[in-house]
Amino acid sequence: MSRSGLPARVLNAVNRARFGDGRRADEGIEQARSFFAEAGVPFRWFVGPSSPPDLAERLTAGGLAKVSDTPGMALEIERMVDE
Repeated sequence: MSRSGLPARVLNAVNRARFGDGRRADEGIEQARSFFAEAGVPFRWFVGPSSPPDLAERLTAGGLAKVSDTPGMALEIERMVDE
């Protein structure tokens, strides 16, 4: 988690969260909510291919709303041309 203290969702985020099981995921969601609430700032939670498969549903069940569905970007290193 990273928190800037500024009231901008783009500057406060949970990135690459890892959980062992569903119970730990729910605890982690609550910890994140508390962490950002202490500073009174909005935040975002990135859900991607390395996230637990049911994380999006758990976030919704935990009271967080989906705001965007922006696709990520990837580059195949072997296709990269460094001039």
